Amino acid sequence: MQLKTSKNKNMEAEGSEKDKPNPVLSLITAVLNRARKLFSPNISVFSYIFLSSVMMLSIFGATLYLESIYHVVSVDGREIGVVDSKAEILEYIEELKETCRARKGMEVELQEQVSFEQEVRFGEDENPGAVRQKLESLSFKSVAYSVEVNGEPLMLVKNRESLNKALKDLKEEYSGSGNLEHVDIREDINLIKTKAEPGEVKSAEEASQKLLGGKDRKEVHRISRGDTLSRISRQYEVPEEEINQANPGVDEYNLREGEELELVYEEPLLTVETVEKVKEKESVPFPVETVTSSDMLAMQREIKQSGEQGVKEVKYEVKYENGREVHRKKIAESVLEEPRKQVEKTGTATHPSQSKGPFKWPVEGGGRITQPFGGAHRGVDIASSRGTPILAAYDGVVSSVREHFGSAGHVVTLRHNIEASTYYTVYMHNDVNLVSEGEKVSRGQTIARMGDTGRATGVHLHFEIRKGLDNRNASVDPLNYFSP
Repeated sequence: MQLKTSKNKNMEAEGSEKDKPNPVLSLITAVLNRARKLFSPNISVFSYIFLSSVMMLSIFGATLYLESIYHVVSVDGREIGVVDSKAEILEYIEELKETCRARKGMEVELQEQVSFEQEVRFGEDENPGAVRQKLESLSFKSVAYSVEVNGEPLMLVKNRESLNKALKDLKEEYSGSGNLEHVDIREDINLIKTKAEPGEVKSAEEASQKLLGGKDRKEVHRISRGDTLSRISRQYEVPEEEINQANPGVDEYNLREGEELELVYEEPLLTVETVEKVKEKESVPFPVETVTSSDMLAMQREIKQSGEQGVKEVKYEVKYENGREVHRKKIAESVLEEPRKQVEKTGTATHPSQSKGPFKWPVEGGGRITQPFGGAHRGVDIASSRGTPILAAYDGVVSSVREHFGSAGHVVTLRHNIEASTYYTVYMHNDVNLVSEGEKVSRGQTIARMGDTGRATGVHLHFEIRKGLDNRNASVDPLNYFSP
């Protein structure tokens, strides 16, 4: 920030007094010097009397001349009287100025030009009282300073101190709690001396409030697809309540593409740039050590030792603009607590090799598990080549056969009675179904061939096991019945 001050021409009268050379004093000096040469032991009485008379007349004339020299006082070139003491009149003008300054509460400047001229006025007496009375009509204009930001007028202040206080308050507003390294204002600020009325001038407190308050800026936002009121609020940093107030006809739950919203938000008058050094504690990720095992299926994971994050202290140099972070640079870091590694065991088997229950693996040759059970995925996906035989997981009856059944494609559902419990197995995305509804099937019988019908990302079988009389009951993880 560059802060400069310019001043207008001041019309106040100069206070110094410069007297012209006095010819009378020069004359007396010359006479005395002449007499000193003439007065000698050889001078006659007549000559002495003559010379003494000349000297007395000279002194009398000089005295009369000196008593007739006055200061002629003029206002804007118009004579208003004569005075003997110029200093007395200047002091009175200063008193008038101080009275006006106290009344207006700000600096003032004399509007008229008061001048003094030294002249000989025989037979005229001074009248300082009359001169002072006429000077009471002098006018004083309030003086203020125009604050200009990048050449644009912003406001009027009383003096430089008022502006400095306002700028100090503004800087303190945006100085954070960290170790402040630097604070400055980006814009160029000039201070121009000018004339103003008291009501136009802001006090130091008012100037601070103006700088801190900023100015309102209006903008129109055109709604695009995906816009929400909360997103627009974050984008412009305008509370949702204020957006609603400015746009009473807009349904915040049904924003229409192309609709326009009026936004009014506060924009700073100046940009306060601060640089701080801050310390922050951050977590240190723990390392992961992976141990593979063939006795686990691929995509299965077991945590043998839980990891713990460490803690480090990081020092940053952060740059802000009006309190908003715009840049961050790491300058140092130190680990306070070391992390503890996590040990994980993962499987390598692509498919189960043996059964842990009554069910048989439904894909001839095993295939490869591409997605396990979990979340919205109520089964396991097993990939293999197109046409690979799909096997009945257990003895049962064909409950349903569906062709082009939505996203599931071609589907076969079997019902099984196992130890007084009812199970359903479901086979989706088949290339072709090979059984009919109501048909009895045996464990390991080919009931379909693998495909990618319905919504499938590749050739695979989606296999589900459901327990309960209603085949819409919750599915269970098929891998619970198999082991690598």
